[in-house]
Amino acid sequence: MEPIISILSDLREEIYDRQLKSSLIDNFVQEKIEELRVLIPGCGALGSVISEMLVRLGVRKLRIVDFDFVEPSNYPRTGSIGLFDSLSRIPKVVACESFLRRINPFVEIESVYGWVSPLNSESLVDGMDIVMDGLDNLKTRSFIAKAAWSKGIPYVYSGVSDHYYNVVPLIPGKTTCFDCLFTVPKKEEGGIPVLVSTVYSAAAIAVMVLLQVIRDAVESVMVIGDLFNFSIDKIPVSVDGCNCNVETSGKGTCVLEEMIDKQVLFTSGIDLGVLEDSLKQDCIIVNRDKWILSMLCGSDVISIYRDDTIACENGDCKERLNIIAGRLGCNL
Repeated sequence: MEPIISILSDLREEIYDRQLKSSLIDNFVQEKIEELRVLIPGCGALGSVISEMLVRLGVRKLRIVDFDFVEPSNYPRTGSIGLFDSLSRIPKVVACESFLRRINPFVEIESVYGWVSPLNSESLVDGMDIVMDGLDNLKTRSFIAKAAWSKGIPYVYSGVSDHYYNVVPLIPGKTTCFDCLFTVPKKEEGGIPVLVSTVYSAAAIAVMVLLQVIRDAVESVMVIGDLFNFSIDKIPVSVDGCNCNVETSGKGTCVLEEMIDKQVLFTSGIDLGVLEDSLKQDCIIVNRDKWILSMLCGSDVISIYRDDTIACENGDCKERLNIIAGRLGCNL
């Protein structure tokens, strides 16, 4: 294997000849690309296309994450699977990794089969240089975005629907954060209509943002495109519009010790030790007026406000909230 890698190294300039002639990529930028460690949560349509573009660009280390299996409806818009693949019902991370290894068998790929949740978001972003979003709902995105923000790691959001797309970088100290930009709905509709051309357009913009990050030339805007009407707009998302209590370094002001002192623990069918570990990872300030304590309360996040009130989107959590409120001395 080593002789082959050596040969490929010798052919590096020939392999990347065309992009090295680009005004955006010189040898320095190409080396930075090859050194990047990239997390791609979501291996469906968007995530698989972004990962393909990154591997072809020269990225050598990827961590890909997904819990789902491929199905026939993935075929028209997902670059990593063919028609027969879509009938196989294999995990999307397996299909994506197999596809990427056909492009470059020497790329380092860590495939994580599982959900993105408040319990694993911090571990997923650990060791990464940038997060390239390939998810399909705001709630799951919020977990990863907040974890990346707390560690000062750039997060590139990408969304597609029908013939529309939007892409925005979320970088501590340079842009607004996820919570100041998006409102996570209580319920999100599944089965969003998507065209394959929309997916590739969004992925291409996302990769351009990655190049901006490498060149330290990030434009603090959300790019919104309408493919059918050939329009593209930019909306400012500067740090001035962010109300979060996060230092420009991106390190959140954590209130974990105060929380642990008050024994903010409750049982939800899991071991208390596991829950305590999750508190150590997921307690971060997300805006000036409240903090989110990411605990397993059904599928919802509990908000504890500075006026000592406590709330949850899920009415079924009332009993659990009473337990927490009692321990905190809060009012429901």
